Amino acid sequence: DIPVYAVTIAKRGLRVHQAQTNSAPTTSFSRTERRITGALSVPVLLRKVMVGLDRPMVDMTGLVGKYDVNLVWSMDPPSADEVLTPTVVAGKVTRSEGRGTLFSAMEEQLGLRVEARRAAVEMLTVDHVDRVPIEN
Repeated sequence: DIPVYAVTIAKRGLRVHQAQTNSAPTTSFSRTERRITGALSVPVLLRKVMVGLDRPMVDMTGLVGKYDVNLVWSMDPPSADEVLTPTVVAGKVTRSEGRGTLFSAMEEQLGLRVEARRAAVEMLTVDHVDRVPIEN
C-alpha cells in the first residue's frame, strides 16, 4: 500500500449528472485558476486533475459512464488539513472567491470527496533500458 488521494462520493451526494451529449472535454487555466468542462468519466477526470499532486488519485466512487463536469478551482495548493477536513463556512465547502482549491471544489461542485489514505495501486517499474544503436 502507498499513500493516495481516495476519491469517493461525498456524504451530501453526487452533484453532477450523467452526460446527455458527448461534448469534448476542455481544460483551461490561468495564473490563478483552472477549469475542466465537458463529458468525462471519473477516471479521465482524475487523470486531468492529479497533475502536479504529490500522490496518485484513486477512484473509489463505483461510478461508470460519463458525467457533465464543470469544475473550476484556485491554483493555490491544497493543504493537508483540507484533504482530511474541508473548510466549511456557512454550510459551504469553499475558499477564495468561491472557487475553492482543488479538493474543496471537487466536493462542492461535483460531490466528490478527496481524502488521504493508503491503498494498493498498480504501478509500472522500469528497472533496465538498453540503448539501441542507430547506424549513420
